[in-house]
Amino acid sequence: MNSDDTKKFGLIIIESLPNGDKKTGFNLHHSTIKYKVFQEPNLSSEFYDVDTGKDLVELLKRIVNDAIANNYFFFFHFEIHGFDGGLELKNGDEIYWNELLSILLPLNIHYKNTLGLYLAVCNGASLLKYLNPMERSPFRFILASPKNIKIVDLEKGFDIFYEHFFFSYDIVESLEKYNSVIINEDSRLSLITSQYCIDTLCDIERETADKDKILDLLKEIFIKENKEFENLSERKMYEILKNEMTRIFDEAKLNKDYYLMKDLE
Repeated sequence: MNSDDTKKFGLIIIESLPNGDKKTGFNLHHSTIKYKVFQEPNLSSEFYDVDTGKDLVELLKRIVNDAIANNYFFFFHFEIHGFDGGLELKNGDEIYWNELLSILLPLNIHYKNTLGLYLAVCNGASLLKYLNPMERSPFRFILASPKNIKIVDLEKGFDIFYEHFFFSYDIVESLEKYNSVIINEDSRLSLITSQYCIDTLCDIERETADKDKILDLLKEIFIKENKEFENLSERKMYEILKNEMTRIFDEAKLNKDYYLMKDLE
């Protein structure tokens, strides 16, 4: 997407919090962001309060389709309870990260890997487990925490974050501003880029790489495709599986430019 052709630029805030919870997204939209829009009328801000998983999916699909069709550029800010596998809506519905990322993927392709996601969500960084290094990246960067976040931290943190981000557009400095006012370490956010994700996913020697789990999954696949495979000796079986694991990671490394959309630049 050519930035010169952008017809709308701004922030999408999506909230789904139970009755009784402080409405941090609503408050953010009607305070700091409202003032920023007053300062710069060309900045757009849209707030959505959704009830169900179906509502969220339909909303995201509509926003993505409209943005692609009309050359709108948005950052996405989510104020929703999270769990290890995804988001929990105010009515108890659960939306898994893989479904959410599949909806956003076409937009990041349209943006040529410049989509930013701000996750005011507990366990938001858990979405990294659902990335596929053989596909395009669903985002350029996310701000997220792997732990539970305190609501009081979110409110004061994102106020100062957006106060600086609009209009410096410096994500690193803005995140530093956010974390500087957060006492509880679990509520501090990290900047995670698509470059970091693909480099990590392709590094089989990293400490967090669960080689045994990968080998077990490959073993299941091999046996499913050929029952005779489990009759091999443990040594021979391990040799074949290890070679296949290495091949997969080598192939992923060759796919880095595709994942990062460098072919679209």
